[in-house]
Amino acid sequence: MKAVSWNCRGLGSPRVVRGLARLLKTENPQLVFLMETRLKKDEMLKLKLKFNFAFDLVVECRGSGRDRAEGLCLWWNEGTDISIQSSSPNHIAGICQQEDDDEPWFFAGVYGYPEEARKKDTWNLIQAITTESGNNMILFGDINDILCDSDKRGGNMRSDSQMNWGRSIMDICELQEVRFEGYPFTWTNGRAGNQNIQCRLDRSLCSTSFLHNFPLTKVHQLERFGSDHAALRILIQKEPDNERRSYLFRFEEAWSKESSCSELVNQLWKRDPGNFQQQVRAM
Repeated sequence: MKAVSWNCRGLGSPRVVRGLARLLKTENPQLVFLMETRLKKDEMLKLKLKFNFAFDLVVECRGSGRDRAEGLCLWWNEGTDISIQSSSPNHIAGICQQEDDDEPWFFAGVYGYPEEARKKDTWNLIQAITTESGNNMILFGDINDILCDSDKRGGNMRSDSQMNWGRSIMDICELQEVRFEGYPFTWTNGRAGNQNIQCRLDRSLCSTSFLHNFPLTKVHQLERFGSDHAALRILIQKEPDNERRSYLFRFEEAWSKESSCSELVNQLWKRDPGNFQQQVRAM
């Protein structure tokens, strides 16, 4: 399953809507989590229909006009059975059951509090979600906080005491980072030179049990589509139970001169007769 998480910073802008259209066309995700939409429910409904999603859960923005802020949305399509468990201005959580999965798993899209004084509230929310979900869960979104010095470039560094709260909650909840690929910083203030600040604010965390069930799960940072935040692609994938190696057969004329040719051909036939016949027809 492929999910996309993006702090779009306002879908009232035609430029951002075009960026979202390009993102959805490029990635074709089954699940989409959007943050800071700054739209009301009826406005998000129009976008859902525009982008051909079957289902949604919208936490509409607060305020009006230029004072609009926040707003979350979750979109998904047929073939992905989502049961919403809880939501707030800072999260949407639910249970996912896919057609090809034996067991359901818990997920949460999280939008962290941007205010410095409320960073702990974000991690307390993550702890509450994890406690509710059990041990087979994944969460993703804009956490709006960093965990170590390497998560930030430029500007004033955060102290260990400021970053320890998040690390402590991860230890208590037994959460770990999902394998991350791409440029390490997901947000930038867009300024040049010494005034430029970049941080890794967007990330994905999961339980040990989830990673055991979906060991190929990984996160990749995508390009920026009209926002100061990069979108994340979350690929949730498990190893096949019975991985079957396909043996490619190519016949060389020189083999016919070997006395063991007939025996080798028979071995290939016995190993995988269906693939053998397919390759012979393709010759």
